[in-house]
Amino acid sequence: MGRCVLIVDDEFLVLMTAREVLESAGCEVMEAHDGPAALAALKGNPDIDLLISDINMPSMEGYELAEIAMRLRPGIGVLLMSGEQTSRYGLSVIRKPFRRDELITALGQVGGCEETPPKGTG
Repeated sequence: MGRCVLIVDDEFLVLMTAREVLESAGCEVMEAHDGPAALAALKGNPDIDLLISDINMPSMEGYELAEIAMRLRPGIGVLLMSGEQTSRYGLSVIRKPFRRDELITALGQVGGCEETPPKGTG
């Protein structure tokens, strides 16, 4: 299995769509519906190495979540999603609604999902 991705959004359809795309790209996917649940997942699962989060959510915006996640996990890949906002703080942002190919392209910019072959085998 490829990278372990935590996707965070308060909209069920976005989670479902993104999960399908990410799994087809070789990712292991976990979901959270808000920032506090995402932080609990990050603290409880050391395998998560990529965070994809909506920016506009109740209880904690995506930028705050990303900042905390990067402190908890130096080197974690971060991709934010928004229907309205553009990038701040140098973080990658994909505009919703997105097409499958747009998500895959944006994912590649933050590390992608395909498992890297062990050294000496590829």
